[in-house]
Parts: sequence; structure tokens; C-alpha cells
Amino acid sequence: MAADGQLFTWGQNSNGQLGLGTGESSTSSPRPLKSLVGIPLSQISAGGDHSFALSLSGAVFGWGKNSAGQLGLGDDTDRLSPAPVVSLNQKKTNSISCGAEHTAVLTKDGLVFTCGSGRYGQLGHNSLRDELRPRLVAEFWGSKVSQIACGRDSSGVAGQTVRLFLYLLIYHKNWVASHPNCDQMKKIWELDLEIADRWISSNPKNWTRTKRNITKMFSSVSCINGSFLEKSSDKHYSTSQHQCGLDLSMTRQFFEKLSRKEKVLKEVESVVQQHLLPSLNHCPAGVEALRVYLILPELLRVLLKQQLGTDLVVSLAEAILKLCPDLLKVLEGYWSSTGYSFFRTVVKNFQSVSTKFFEMIRDERTDYSQQLKKTLEVLQKLYAVNGQRHDGQRVSDSLFHVKEINNIFKFVTFIEENGIDDGGLSQEFFSLFSKALRSENSKLLEIFEESQLVWFTSDEYKVDVYRDIGTIFGMAFYNYHLVNIPFPSALFKRLLGERPTLRDLEELSPCQARQAFVDLYVDFVFNKSVERQFEAFAEGFGRACPAKTWKMFHPDELRMLIFGEAEYEWEDLRKIAEYKGCESADMLIQNFWRVLFELSKEDKLKFLTFIYGTNRLPFGGLARRRLKIVRLNMDSSDEYFPWANICYGTLQLPNYSSINILRDKLTHAIIYCDVIGIA
Repeated sequence: MAADGQLFTWGQNSNGQLGLGTGESSTSSPRPLKSLVGIPLSQISAGGDHSFALSLSGAVFGWGKNSAGQLGLGDDTDRLSPAPVVSLNQKKTNSISCGAEHTAVLTKDGLVFTCGSGRYGQLGHNSLRDELRPRLVAEFWGSKVSQIACGRDSSGVAGQTVRLFLYLLIYHKNWVASHPNCDQMKKIWELDLEIADRWISSNPKNWTRTKRNITKMFSSVSCINGSFLEKSSDKHYSTSQHQCGLDLSMTRQFFEKLSRKEKVLKEVESVVQQHLLPSLNHCPAGVEALRVYLILPELLRVLLKQQLGTDLVVSLAEAILKLCPDLLKVLEGYWSSTGYSFFRTVVKNFQSVSTKFFEMIRDERTDYSQQLKKTLEVLQKLYAVNGQRHDGQRVSDSLFHVKEINNIFKFVTFIEENGIDDGGLSQEFFSLFSKALRSENSKLLEIFEESQLVWFTSDEYKVDVYRDIGTIFGMAFYNYHLVNIPFPSALFKRLLGERPTLRDLEELSPCQARQAFVDLYVDFVFNKSVERQFEAFAEGFGRACPAKTWKMFHPDELRMLIFGEAEYEWEDLRKIAEYKGCESADMLIQNFWRVLFELSKEDKLKFLTFIYGTNRLPFGGLARRRLKIVRLNMDSSDEYFPWANICYGTLQLPNYSSINILRDKLTHAIIYCDVIGIA
């Protein structure tokens, strides 16, 4: 076992005692034991044809020959790779010794367990029976053993309050008391606050040595996972699928110290990026290997504050997503139970870097979609975990919002349409599509009179048409346009893989819901009666919106993003307005606002359609829109109607001579203008 925690094995492998897995033969040169990479080991022990490894937190792994149960796994089947001895979990094991076909285990509390062959009485249980699981040696109950040793077919212990006991068949001629067992106790490198102080205060002349030590320690996953253990009351010995065994407060202090010297911090970042993350084992043998995923966010926390670490966040996201499913669930369990501040740090890391990628895509027009997909996918998992955390420990949902998403979707282009579409032409298309689909002549959607919501008809012969509808919906969402087709929440639940409930039926058709109080009817309405139609719609939607990051939303959030809001705070329009060639105090502008606010709600909605191509609002309402009013000083201005450029939310307003003329021209424009604005 090397000082960086790597374990190497070589020699005969007849029973899998090298732990290299299936199909591996004997070898005369050392080979790394990959399945234990990342486990911070404290000891290894080799027996006749079996081997053991012990972690710093007392996890025990055995492999090789198991004919007498010497691996302590409850059976007599050989193991070709390290297997955790579950029955020794949280026993505070701190020493192991192997004989020919038996094993002895010593705990920090001085207890001794033995398993394997008892043919010569070497297990100490006053019998010659084999033991398939580690069994407590009752002879030492009340004593505190401090040392154990196994011979070929014998065992010995010693301690302050016990005399030396030897368990062997007295006529076994080959026993030697000083059996040179291949045990090794070795402390791997460990990070602590003292090392941080040494690095940040080191003389520049010693930088080469400091750099070498940083590389040595931050290249080793075992070193990282064996650091910052919660040693008070030996809590780290309770490491399990539910307890990580880390003192994250110490972890935070360590990296905050490193952040005081930029040169040191950048070197750590480089080593982690180039050496540590590529070496991670995606399916390690024990949960202690997951500690690195809780430690690195604290490094990222200080890096991101200094505008560093973006690539590191992406690499960490990639490593998390590669974890085997069982261990990913354990990591999610750690996230759900870790302290508020530390969980918030993890979320903030991935949220801030996702935001940064959105901004770069928007400003640089460069494709960062692959990096963004990874960070958003982890953010989605964190969002799900947040919902499982206890009340008072959940972070605000707003921390998961990435506002810059509004500006990065790719725009639709139209064949034989000249000019550049900055969004207005696309929105006009989706508005006209919505209007046509809602018309009585389409007969593709059923409009429910009470709720004014729509749902698929039961006509299976139009499946291909529903696929096209889904495709257009996906195009609208992918290009951040609103579609004014009021589907119920049930549609968005089904897109997200959730099952509709009776409440969804009440939303769609209150009358039907009052008559049906059984799940079967809900299932019929939302699932069975329109299964082919919905599947076609969902297929089209997914084809047009290939980025699966939308699955992180709740159904109501997805509905709002596609359908838009319907809460209108009209005064917000005045607040967001910008002016060109005029000022807010000008009589023309005062008259405009007076006329606009006098309009009926129906005409106000028509004004929104005139300006933006739709009367639906994005998430955040009118405050998220933009409105620029341009004063047109022109001859015979009273003869002209207002113009709108829906790509930019611009209203070009002639310098009307009176409020009455302004009212007539504006009203006529918003009511009778079939061609929306100037696209």
C-alpha cells in the first residue's frame, strides 16, 4: 500500500486473492486494485489465499478464497474482487490479521472477532466449528485487547489487561509463534489546517517543494477522502449510506485558508482538474469514496468567488453523472441530510456556472450546450433532493432559477422570408397557429365550456397531426415563444412523467369531476382514451425541443413557460417604458398612457398582441417585457397610424395633435391590424 492510498497486488491468483476481478490470471508485477481506488485505507493483510483491506473509518473488505468462511460474508463462495464485510460495519474495526484459512478482527474498543476455519480451535470459541461470519470471542469480554496476530492455523492477542492467549492445536507441528504475517499498518497522507497554513505562508524559495506536495496530495482520491474526518466521539466510524463521516466545517476552513494565496489556490485547481477528477472510480466498493463529491464543492465555493473553477464544475458534474445508480442514490442521500449552508453551496456552484454558460451562449454565440447540459442535469437532481429535505432546511426555489435562459434559445427561420427574425416573426407564427388551432373549424381539440381549457379528441385517425402539433409546441418552447392554447396541467404532468389526479379532472371539467370519484375515470380521460394522440404529441415535442433540461420544471412551471401568465399589472408597462425622441412628461406620452389605461381589458390585450405578437406574458409578467416608445415627427402626422416592431417591443407613435386623434388611430390599429406590427 502506497502513501497516497493506492493498493497494489501481485502473485498467484488461483482463488481471486489478488482482487483483480473475473478472468485475471496470476501476475509477477504489482497491479493496482482499481475497485478500492478512493477508499482511504489504513491497513492490508494477506492470508493463505485470501486478503483483507481496512479503511480509516473501519470499513472492512475481503476477497479471495472463502472455502471456510474466512471472508466473513456469511457463505463459503470465493470472491474475485473486494467485497464489504457488512456485519463489521460501525464496529470501529482498527486491525485485521489473516491466517491460512481464518481471520481475526480487532476493534478500537478492544473487542476481538474471528471467522473462517475452526479446525484447530484457532477461532477461540471453544469449538472446532467453522464460522461464516465474524463472531465475538467471548473469552475476552471485559478485557481490552490491543494487538492481534494470526499464524497459519493459530491466533494470538495481547493487551494491558490480558495475558497472551494462543489458540492452536497443541500437536500442530508447523506453528511458529512469531509468524511473519503480511500485515501492514500505514497512515496515508491527510489534509488539515496546519498544512494549509504551511502552504500559504511558505517562502517563495520553497515553492517547488510546496507545489510538489500539492500535486502529491490533491492527486490522490484516497488522501482527499481520508481528510476532514469527524473524529469527535469517533463519529467517522459511523460512516454508512446515511452518514458521510465528514467534518464539513473543517473542510470549509481549509479551503478558505488556501484562498488567501491565489497562487496556491490555482495550483490546487489545476491538479484537481488534471489528475484527481480523471482518476475517480465511478463504481467504488465503499461509500467512503463518495466523500470527494462533498469536499470539492467547498473548493469550488472559493474558486468561483475569484472567477475561477468553471471547468472544474463541469468535470465534477460529469463525474457525478457517471456514478453507478446505487452510489448516486447514496450521494443524493448525503445531499438531503447535509447542513443548510453546505447544501446551498453545492446548489449555488452548479446554478452560477449554468448561468455563466447561458450568458456566454447569448453573448459569444458559442456552443456550450454539452457543458450546460451536464451542470443543469446535476442542478435538476439537486432540485429533486431539495424537495426531500426537512422543512427549514430547504433552500429557496429561486436559487434554482436561471433567468438567462430567456435569451439563449435558438430562433426559428422561415423559408423565403427575407431579413433577420429577432423573434417577432416567430411569435407571429405561433400566435396565428394558436388562433387556428382554437377555432371551431379545427376539430383537433375539444374545448370544455366551463373551464375554457382544451384537450385531445378521441379521434385516433389524426395521430400524425397531433405529432405535428407537439412538434410546433416544442419549437415554440425551444425558441422561448408563448403558445396561447390553454391545455390543463395534466398535459404538462404527463410530459414530465407524472400521473394526473382527480384534481386535474376538476380543473378540466368540474361537472365531470363531480360525477366521478374514482381513479379509473381519471386514467381514462387523461391516459387511455387519448394514449396514441398524447404519445404522438410528446414525440413531436421531444423532437422539436431536444434539450431535456425542461424536465427539471414542475408541471405548473412548464405550463407557465409555454402558455405564459395571465396576471396583468398594467402599470408595469409604464414602469418599463423607454423613450426615444420624447420624454415621459411630454403631452404626447401623457395622452398615450391616458388612452391606454382607459381601454377595456379586451382592447388592452389587443394592444399587447399589436406590440408583442401575443397577449400572453412570460414568467414574471409585464415587468419582464420591454417597451420603447419612439416619437415620429412627420408632416401630416394625424393621417398616420401607429407602427409596432414586435421583434423589439417598439411602438412608433406619430406626433398627434390631440388626444382624440391619438385615441382613434391607436384603437383602429390594435383592432383592425391583421398583419401584426412590422415584422
